[in-house]
Amino acid sequence: MPRLKKHIAIGILLYPTATPTISLLMRDIFLTANQVLGKSYYDIELISVDGETFEFQDVAIKTKKANKNYDILLVSPYSRSSEDKAINEVISVIQSYYAKKTKIASPCLGSIILAQSGILKGKEATTHWAALDDAQKRFPDVKWNSKDMLCKTGTVTTAGGYLAAVDLILNLVSETSNKKTAHEIGRLLLAESSREKQSVYATSLISHKDETSTFYALESWIEKNISKDITVPMMSDFSNMSLRNFQRQFTEIHGVSPKGYLQLKRIEKAKALLRDTRLSVDLIVEKIGLSDVSSFRKLFQREVGMTPAEYRKRIK
Repeated sequence: MPRLKKHIAIGILLYPTATPTISLLMRDIFLTANQVLGKSYYDIELISVDGETFEFQDVAIKTKKANKNYDILLVSPYSRSSEDKAINEVISVIQSYYAKKTKIASPCLGSIILAQSGILKGKEATTHWAALDDAQKRFPDVKWNSKDMLCKTGTVTTAGGYLAAVDLILNLVSETSNKKTAHEIGRLLLAESSREKQSVYATSLISHKDETSTFYALESWIEKNISKDITVPMMSDFSNMSLRNFQRQFTEIHGVSPKGYLQLKRIEKAKALLRDTRLSVDLIVEKIGLSDVSSFRKLFQREVGMTPAEYRKRIK
């Protein structure tokens, strides 16, 4: 087993329109980790491009200039759009640390800034579920994941919505210290060290394409006919394509196979019916074009991270 470093240097990158509450939350979880470990293992600094002091409503946060080496760079998510100049400077900082092989992580809308910096190109990433459609349109070269709370590729880790910052920091503690410490912190914070998928909360499990998309008409047709026994050959016929060409083009555009897309659309519909009606699972299975209840339960568990009954109980 490799020996732990004497300490882990962490820089939390802020900027004028960052969300201060998440930034301070991430810092405080690492400080809690130091308490659990009984030593100052994590050396945390709030940093910015030029070491500014930021005024966030009634809170002033003093930062240090981002000019030293860090083991982990945490990019704060933004609360509103920033001026191009400010974001461009932040992007330059991110790119410089990425070039140094620094671990880079960000929760919520911070992943949008990572995408702007280009470091997510070709990588799997996530962001707040409500921003996924827009993220897919703006950055189609990123493999956006609408299901998982955390996505890690190489040295970059992204997390879902606002409080996914907790999941992110617990994961980083587990990686840089140990799982026992992460579990103890989670217990102190009344937060599980490994929560359910983000797809529990998302209304859409796959991004919608606009009217210019090759398969826009097909998507609309699937939504209207989701209760029928739709097959992949039927989808290719609707699109006036050979089966092989259809499967290739569809997968390239959507990042998922036609079969996988159908499954996700059926789970989306099932979630809505579980949430908005009192229909039994058997009837819901019929309404989403399936016949095997057992297979549906397994599929739902895989995509949502819990059973249909558990999901209905959670959201009611």
